[in-house]
Amino acid sequence: MKTMKFYSKMQLFVVLLLVFQLFSACSYADPFAERGSGNKQIEERNVRSFVAIDVSGGFEVILRQGTAEALTIEADDNLMNLIVTEVRGGELRIYTDGNVSPKTKMKAYITFVKLDEIDLSGAVKLRAENKLTFNRLSIEGSGASDIDLELTAERIEADLSGASKISLAGSSPKVELECSGASKIYASSLESTSIRLNLSGASFAEVFATESLVVDASGASTIRYKGNPERLVTNTSGASKVSKF
Repeated sequence: MKTMKFYSKMQLFVVLLLVFQLFSACSYADPFAERGSGNKQIEERNVRSFVAIDVSGGFEVILRQGTAEALTIEADDNLMNLIVTEVRGGELRIYTDGNVSPKTKMKAYITFVKLDEIDLSGAVKLRAENKLTFNRLSIEGSGASDIDLELTAERIEADLSGASKISLAGSSPKVELECSGASKIYASSLESTSIRLNLSGASFAEVFATESLVVDASGASTIRYKGNPERLVTNTSGASKVSKF
């Protein structure tokens, strides 16, 4: 009983610490930040071919799948020249050159032909206009990233840290998910043949496995699953728990 109380307190401490850090970062007003004018501007950016994206800062990213790569940026007109968009080594990078305080939400509309990697840091929000198709997709989210995708993929790998959140729907035969801090995974609408989970801290995950589910969980992590996997392996420590729903 004492052990359970200890881990419950630890879970609460981890969550409160991450929330405090997040709100501190959001509420801190940088006096040297370039302030947005409030006048929205939409700008088409030229981009070369890319297979990966790396976005940092306070952007909202809207993904589209098409026959040619394209990029549209929406932001305050006086901040446009501070928004850097470049392709290096097949990776599209979007970030701001210096600190900014926008009045208009910074948005990046990205059209891709083939995409293998998504890397988000900061308070980036990513969503798709419709269902997307991938071969192998790798996702990394840190800080307070928020990802919401409906997709079909041969394989999905995701690594979340901090207070990130990911919501996935659709199908993928093989899924590997790693989660730390107070991150959350909502993938009960993503039907998968085989799932491997590695959770630590005060992480939370919901998944849907039909044949195989392997879980490694430590700290005060919580895993809920649906489906009737023939192979179910759970390695838990601390106050972590695995349950079916």
